[in-house]
Amino acid sequence: MVVLGLFFGLLIVLALGLIITLVRRGRNNGDTENPDGLLIEQERGRQAQYERFSHDVSVYNLFPNKNDRPHS
Repeated sequence: MVVLGLFFGLLIVLALGLIITLVRRGRNNGDTENPDGLLIEQERGRQAQYERFSHDVSVYNLFPNKNDRPHS
């Protein structure tokens, strides 16, 4: 019975922690306060997109498979 109480108590504490975390994130919902911040966010988005693309290309070219060999 005590173990069951501890289990539900821990479950409630974890749920409250998750709710508090989500509420705190919701308050700062990513609004940019000035035009400079917007430009910085746009540049970071472009940089992230470029890095994702270059990473994908480099990963696929890193390990050639049997289909990548030239046919004779």
